[in-house]
Amino acid sequence: MKNMSALVLIALFLLITGFQPSDKKEKKARQQLEMAQLINSGHFKFIPNSASSTIGNINSIGYGYYVAFDSLYIKANLPYYGRSYASYYQFTNGIKFDLNAKKINKTWHERKKIYTISFDVSGDIDSYSVNLSAGLNGFANLKLIFANRELISYYGIIQRIDQR
Repeated sequence: MKNMSALVLIALFLLITGFQPSDKKEKKARQQLEMAQLINSGHFKFIPNSASSTIGNINSIGYGYYVAFDSLYIKANLPYYGRSYASYYQFTNGIKFDLNAKKINKTWHERKKIYTISFDVSGDIDSYSVNLSAGLNGFANLKLIFANRELISYYGIIQRIDQR
């Protein structure tokens, strides 16, 4: 009788805790699906955590910097660490633009499980070539290529745009 009650308790314990790993897998799969839907919708923002340029790595970027993607409309406010080859850049306080892209190329790499988004935008002063690589875990790498400045890369996360 004692053995039977001990077996029942052990079976209940295993039954209750035995489904925990599958719940973690289901939760991770659900989060990856939500991230894929967010990136596919084209309405998200990239929040940089660090940057890298030819002057070195910048380990921490302050709060308030972002690149917002809203279909073909792109709004950016990013710091810039690097050299510029034109004198008017010394007064710009980073990378700020509020432009429409003509065409956004979005591809999915099945083997790497990464989305790649690339587009070109042109403003009054500069033109930008933007490449974003984002994984299903939410981490992303943003590379900006300029006509008159050095390349810079940002590392950060993808987030949902707040609806206000």
